[in-house]
Amino acid sequence: MYSSECPRNYNFHTMTDLYKANLLHSALYLDRAGRAQNLYLRGGEDAIHGVQIFEQEWPNVQRGQAWSARMLEKDDTVADICSMYPEACIYLLNLKVHPSLIINWLEQALSSAKRKSNSAQEKKILGFLGLPYLHLGDLQSAIGFFQDYLAICIQDKDRNGESAALANLGVVSFPG
Repeated sequence: MYSSECPRNYNFHTMTDLYKANLLHSALYLDRAGRAQNLYLRGGEDAIHGVQIFEQEWPNVQRGQAWSARMLEKDDTVADICSMYPEACIYLLNLKVHPSLIINWLEQALSSAKRKSNSAQEKKILGFLGLPYLHLGDLQSAIGFFQDYLAICIQDKDRNGESAALANLGVVSFPG
């Protein structure tokens, strides 16, 4: 489940008003996307409500993510926000958008996580990246991301992650 732990280390004294507004907008809609996904993951009527909220907030979610992706090199807070967007709403993205957009968001998030040397976030993103490639039929890329994720999970002794990576590699290897 997504945790709405948006970075709070803003240095407002050195930012322009427009930059501040965009930063707050981006953080707010990251949080709203995460809350919508949490409702969706509860199932039942909550799932329907979560999808409805995400649909309603989608234009702002897109704007917030796009701004954070454009500005991720400017400061660490924006880089954190950018790296968190896909995870916050990955299941809803899978319902709503083409896999190529998911790949775009995940690659931007991966770049951001690498910029911050955030290996935990990098691992999560690698775990997500293989699936949209699989949905597009790009099996080589999917396998590469699943193998990268598996290697990090083995290194971290993350048995659940290893299991997920191996299951995904099995799906790619033995489609059926």
